Amino acid sequence: RSDPLPPEALLAHAAWLRRLAEVLTRGDADAEDLVQETWLAALRSPPRDDRPARAWLAEVLRNARRMRARAGARRVYYSVRPSRSTSQRRSSGP
Repeated sequence: RSDPLPPEALLAHAAWLRRLAEVLTRGDADAEDLVQETWLAALRSPPRDDRPARAWLAEVLRNARRMRARAGARRVYYSVRPSRSTSQRRSSGP
């Protein structure tokens, strides 16, 4: 069984991770948030030392980005969708 990678081994890739986040977000301000989410995930559940650190970090970053996109899509969906009570009032008429 392999051991978790020490945080120092992951931090060696900090600049690379930041650049990847900027590329994935097209320089958006979300890049820093994604990097922070990736570091939190690394602290909670670090990768094993038998797995390449960069590949693991990239996967976690892409997953964080995907989750943010889904959450954003849900927010938009529910903000433009009429509430049930509004649609019931419309269909019941005067």
